[in-house]
Amino acid sequence: VADMGRIAEFRPSVLEAIEQIEPLNPTPKPLEAPDLLTGCWRLIYTTSDSILGTTRPRPFRPRYKRILQSIDARQLAAKNEEW
Repeated sequence: VADMGRIAEFRPSVLEAIEQIEPLNPTPKPLEAPDLLTGCWRLIYTTSDSILGTTRPRPFRPRYKRILQSIDARQLAAKNEEW
């Protein structure tokens, strides 16, 4: 998913593929297992235009494969970092 969700025409097929593998998750309710979800993760795909920076001028958009998401599941908080 090299475009991280930036190309809108591919989103439906990517979301369909994600929905097909979602039942394979060994933790079907991740918020009920906060110790497994909490941490710093590299974001490889998102449907969030605000995270992708699609409304920002090009020089200020995050570069591909350069977004980290720190999740604190107990506090229901997430922080995105571009690097």
